[in-house]
Amino acid sequence: MQNTNPTNSIKVSLLQRPSLIGLFLVVLLCSFGVAAIAGERPDYRLATLTGSVVQVFDGDTIRIDTGAQAGSRIGKVIIQRFERVRYLGINSPELSSPPEYYAGAARRTNRRLVSRRIVRLEIVPGNERDSYGRLLAYVYMERASQWILVNAELVRLGAADVYFLNESERYYEYFRQMRIAAIAARIGIWSEYPGELTIADLERDPVKYILEAVTMRFTITRVHQDRTGVYIYGESRPQFNFRVFIPYARLSLFAEQGITPAGWQAGTTMAISGILTWTDGLIITLEDPLQIHELSG
Repeated sequence: MQNTNPTNSIKVSLLQRPSLIGLFLVVLLCSFGVAAIAGERPDYRLATLTGSVVQVFDGDTIRIDTGAQAGSRIGKVIIQRFERVRYLGINSPELSSPPEYYAGAARRTNRRLVSRRIVRLEIVPGNERDSYGRLLAYVYMERASQWILVNAELVRLGAADVYFLNESERYYEYFRQMRIAAIAARIGIWSEYPGELTIADLERDPVKYILEAVTMRFTITRVHQDRTGVYIYGESRPQFNFRVFIPYARLSLFAEQGITPAGWQAGTTMAISGILTWTDGLIITLEDPLQIHELSG
């Protein structure tokens, strides 16, 4: 996302706390990874409201004409003829002034997917509208005789980030996998800082990269494993304490691809993509083998 002042404030507060990559990866997930995704899968048969998209506001909001279904009731709400619909589970860049990074492209992607199309809406009981009166929905469109969950497709294409209040919500794991693929491929909203960075690059301007997607190439200096997971360290100044973290719960995914601590020895070159954060130093969390681009001794 664009480095607006509020974001920079968050980045500074984080730092003050004590203590050929590309679309191949998306294709890789679509070709064999999605079938293995855990959690609830999207099901267009749960979508009971049909409408025609008459306007696309941005990357996560549209207006539909519900036609003959106007006046019907879904859950606790009465459906109006024209409904403003906010996609559930995602958040796209804001078309503010100035617009956030990739906001215009996100709207164009959304428009390309749904403009003037017939869509089906899955409404979650008890969560029908937001405080602005917008209908909240998982939105499906038919493409090549298959129903596509538009919300998740926007995440996969890098036009939106995942936005769930808790991990128990429907489709959370499915959306999370789409997010990982987009980050690993560094597309869309995750493409603001292209190319590979070194630890020295981060140390020169850490505020610039905090909370951003980056691709790092570094040499492993040591590996530490405890009950929380595996920490892989690169050579950095003590105050920056750069490391990569693989949570214990995700280690089995890496092992299935033959990526184990035996391959993370000191002196090994590692290239990875992920979101840079600050917790007692610079840290990138890896949740999936897709985020590792190279491990070579």
